Amino acid sequence: MKAKYLLILLCSLFLFTSCGEYQRLMKSTDNELKFTKAKEYYEKGKYLEACTLLEAVVVPFRGTQKGEEALYLLASAHYKNKDYITARSYFSGYGRSYPRGVYAEECAFHVGLCYYNDSPEAKLDQVGTVKAVDEFTTFMQTYPNSV
Repeated sequence: MKAKYLLILLCSLFLFTSCGEYQRLMKSTDNELKFTKAKEYYEKGKYLEACTLLEAVVVPFRGTQKGEEALYLLASAHYKNKDYITARSYFSGYGRSYPRGVYAEECAFHVGLCYYNDSPEAKLDQVGTVKAVDEFTTFMQTYPNSV
């Protein structure tokens, strides 16, 4: 019986200390630390935490290499979290902000992929599907040698 209470106490303690680190990060003004931790959360598959931290650093890092990477990771985290509408918005924003960026080709492809993944079944309105086809066509015209 005591072991059960001890286990509950330890789980509760672990839960509160792990939340504390994330909350301290959110309140921090150190954008470098937020960016580093956001990448760690992204690599661990904690996409919601990564999104929140990346949203905080995208604007301060805008126009820099870190800003480019932060925007790409933010879009990818939303995509991996199956939030295709938000991901599409960030992927499109990347294409407008960094048209010759490192991730420009991949982001252009993911815009079409977001439309495709967000398309309803065939008997429903197919506006999203048409947009996906348009985006993939544009992608193939822009990047004809893409693999």
